[in-house]
Amino acid sequence: MDEKLLARLQEVRAQLAERYGVPPYKILPNATLEEMARRRPANKEDLLRIKGWGEKRAALYGQIFLAAISARTPRGTKPQAQEDRVLTVAEFLALLNRLLIDVGTVRIQGEIIQATVHPAYGYGFLSIKDTATKEHTLDCYLPRQYASLYSHLLDQGTEVIVTGVPNIYKTGKFRLTVTRLEPFGEGALKKAFEALKKKLQAKGYFDPAHKQLPHPFITTIGLLTSEGGEAKKDFLTNLGNFGFRIYFYPIAVQGERAEQTIREGIA
Repeated sequence: MDEKLLARLQEVRAQLAERYGVPPYKILPNATLEEMARRRPANKEDLLRIKGWGEKRAALYGQIFLAAISARTPRGTKPQAQEDRVLTVAEFLALLNRLLIDVGTVRIQGEIIQATVHPAYGYGFLSIKDTATKEHTLDCYLPRQYASLYSHLLDQGTEVIVTGVPNIYKTGKFRLTVTRLEPFGEGALKKAFEALKKKLQAKGYFDPAHKQLPHPFITTIGLLTSEGGEAKKDFLTNLGNFGFRIYFYPIAVQGERAEQTIREGIA
């Protein structure tokens, strides 16, 4: 097995996981990557012969992995000329997404010109424009967990910094998949703070009836964080040395399972 190829496939998987906001294993399991590193598939048909691949996965990012494998083709193997190949639409879009992976995560400043959140499924879309030229615009996709988290920033006219990864959707539309949204400028920060305060106040979070005084002699602390996170190490090392009992509950700190595992941990 080509260990360097396996490492590259794992890197591509991690980038795709960040793009789609899911754990890496949901892109492809480890066993599938290892089998790919052994067999070195050259086309979609080869991929589908490997356990873990299916038509849906192959259409979404099969070409991305094939391009990564092709880039490590041993010397003496002559690749088919690009102009001689006939690609399907899905293969071409996947090829473009493979190129966009190398762009990585970007941070872009702009002004929100429109934003919508799906009432049933919770994901959202927003468009931002360049505040200098007033002409250039960028469409962005907000996964469900981020649409909820940053709902207080989605007002038209709000200047924001959008962090995300670029990709081309199956319809051929270019967009940025958002992983973080933050206000830009002092005025925007104040506006965002007031919007968040108003949102939490409406939920009753500041109601005096809910306030409780902390116990004067705290001895036990519950910690919700990821299994391999630095927070766990810090709590156990620092507070543990002072006699505190630390109860650790592992959660997903990002991705689709984050909200569910956090709720379970609090409960």
